[in-house]
Amino acid sequence: MRTIIVAGSAPSVREDVEDARKLRRDAPILAVNHAIRALPEADYCFCGHIEMVQWREFAGEARPLIARRPGPNEQKTTGPISNYPEIDEWVDTPATSAGSGINAALAAKVYGFEEIILAGIGLDWTEGY
Repeated sequence: MRTIIVAGSAPSVREDVEDARKLRRDAPILAVNHAIRALPEADYCFCGHIEMVQWREFAGEARPLIARRPGPNEQKTTGPISNYPEIDEWVDTPATSAGSGINAALAAKVYGFEEIILAGIGLDWTEGY
């Protein structure tokens, strides 16, 4: 079974990743948004806000930068994906009102990961993560 750790930006992310590593020591990490900078050891980077071009700087050139392809209605505000050359890979997932961490988890499913461990991702909006 292919497992990945999806790491968000909550203050607990470092501790959560350590706990996840106890469960699946060799699982790759998909860092989301600000976790891209906080987790330089992450294998992949997911930007939930394509308009924030600093994600490429945080990811560096060695780590792939992934984003959810905006749908036609969303492109009315984001513009076409050609406006974002810093994105290495676009993934097609359903549009959701969930946060970036859950959208990254959906992207991991598209890439064939069957087990997804959330780290630093709240399951409600009370803390904003």
